[in-house]
Amino acid sequence: MRTFLPPEFWWTFGELLVVSMVLILVTVAVADTLYLRCVRRRERRRDAARHPRVPAEPRRSPVGAGRRLS
Repeated sequence: MRTFLPPEFWWTFGELLVVSMVLILVTVAVADTLYLRCVRRRERRRDAARHPRVPAEPRRSPVGAGRRLS
């Protein structure tokens, strides 16, 4: 005898399949975003350790540059 699966089974199976695929897609996208963020942060830290920032000299404006002559 042949086993018969009712249409409700296939409808439920399809819904569960689509929901599980969406959940997997979202989970992978979030994990990928977090991984890339960690890698970029690690690169910035490594670059900062190799090339320390030298504080820039303060800009000095000439005497009277901020005053208007009227």
